[in-house]
Amino acid sequence: MTQIRGTDARVAQYLIEANPKKWARSHFDGRRYCIMTTNIAECLNGILKDARELPVTKLVDHIRGLLQKWFWERREAAAKMSTPLTKWAEKKLRVRSNKSRCYRVYPVNLYEHHVVDGYLNGFVNLMEHTSTCRKFQLNRLLYRHALTACNLCRSSCNISLLVHVERVFYITEQTS
Repeated sequence: MTQIRGTDARVAQYLIEANPKKWARSHFDGRRYCIMTTNIAECLNGILKDARELPVTKLVDHIRGLLQKWFWERREAAAKMSTPLTKWAEKKLRVRSNKSRCYRVYPVNLYEHHVVDGYLNGFVNLMEHTSTCRKFQLNRLLYRHALTACNLCRSSCNISLLVHVERVFYITEQTS
């Protein structure tokens, strides 16, 4: 807020008066799954730039062909996967796991843990999929603190960390 206030005090005042749920991701209750939202019409418009000149029936056939190709390519890529999660989710989890190796975890009970990293210490609740910094709720994919808590819980009670990953990150409907 200090930077915004330094740039334009009126904007800072407006944001203070506005409901943070409308402009701050940390207060937004909806799910965005770590992706930026885009205008699908603009995306398709760019892809169909040359085909827009076709007659309507040819344009519809062209769109059907594109969608069919995209779904086939993605189905083939998914069939070759050796894990239930997408490559993107697997990579994110691997990077986060490596970064969290030195975190300390202090169990409160079976599902609640106090995770200390020396900077953004906080509490993680694996049963409710929540954390004090709200990253668990916002991303719906295990972040560093939650991963650390999961690894401790997994070693003591043999629970797969996949149960804490939102369904949108799975390739198929199978959980394991």
